[in-house]
Amino acid sequence: MKYIKLIVCLGLINFLAFSSFAQLSDRVNNPSKFKTGTRPIAGNMGFYIGVSSEDIKSWTDKKDTTSKDSTDIVKSIIPLVSLKYYIQDDLVFRIGIKTDKEKKVRDGKIDPAVNGAGGLTSKTDINITAETYFSPSIEKHFLNSNLLDCYVVGTLPLGYIKEKVVDSWHNNLGDFQENTMTKLSFAYGLEGHIGLQAFIADLPLALGLELGAAGIGYRGEKHKNVVNTSIGGVATNQTYYTLKDDPQNTKYSSLKSNSFESNGSVRLTLSYYFSK
Repeated sequence: MKYIKLIVCLGLINFLAFSSFAQLSDRVNNPSKFKTGTRPIAGNMGFYIGVSSEDIKSWTDKKDTTSKDSTDIVKSIIPLVSLKYYIQDDLVFRIGIKTDKEKKVRDGKIDPAVNGAGGLTSKTDINITAETYFSPSIEKHFLNSNLLDCYVVGTLPLGYIKEKVVDSWHNNLGDFQENTMTKLSFAYGLEGHIGLQAFIADLPLALGLELGAAGIGYRGEKHKNVVNTSIGGVATNQTYYTLKDDPQNTKYSSLKSNSFESNGSVRLTLSYYFSK
């Protein structure tokens, strides 16, 4: 039965691919400038969605693994979403936003009668990570075809990364420990891509692919730790800084940490065009 379903699916895919090819191959360029045509012109606008290979990896890595101990788990990854404006027929400005957020909260009360003297009465574990990028871009287009479009695009991503981790416990003797770790980093960079998109049928819709490279710098790559403890009535307070990838977990009284990384970038794109 599985093989029959596989054969049917493959046959359907081949049929759709052949139909789409035939539809596109029979089209001819239309020199007229319609308000909604197969190719946008100066003054037109569009919505753009770009799904990168990093987004796909994040969706895979952050597959829901909700634990029974979790009272609140929120995972949200929004790919690059942009608004495009055609300054000229071959020159486009776009401004986009991309967000990635994960929030996990475990906050539980514990029956001291079950845990005995000195047993825990409550325990809290909060982990929040959020990234937001704003990406102004300029596109330069080279083809006049109503079927295919080739362009280069330069982008200046600007954003920030926030992290917060809270780990605390209290027991029935009045002892407690509260650890709070926070981080706020600012990101800046430069991206360059070569793009190719195909206009679908006679609708203002385009599917495409962008290939290129990106370099991103981070300022403030450090964690601030605040620890409040009370054991046997003796209270202590500590504030220090740590690095994420430090195997020795060195505690710094002050710390300056910046970083920069570069990598290749592949992005699948979908654009919908319209007139103002």
